[in-house]
Amino acid sequence: MVGVDLAMLVENILPLLQPFSRHLHVEIQWNLPAKPFRIRGDSDALEQLFINLLLNAIEAASHCDGESSPRLGLAKVTIRLEQPEHGRALLE
Repeated sequence: MVGVDLAMLVENILPLLQPFSRHLHVEIQWNLPAKPFRIRGDSDALEQLFINLLLNAIEAASHCDGESSPRLGLAKVTIRLEQPEHGRALLE
């Protein structure tokens, strides 16, 4: 196992997910954190995990009602999908 920067991992896989999110009319907003977010793990397995997780989150976001786009954020070890105008978590 090696140290993996999750923020950079997400940064690198988002371009792969853009066509899918555009097709479903889901906007992805991502701000690369200023500091690395490192954990120990298998980088290939973590990449596949985050691709699957983000694909599922995009699909879930496409079914949200409301005028604003849901947000997806990475905070410590929590993945959270929110619908901003309702302030409620759709996926956590």
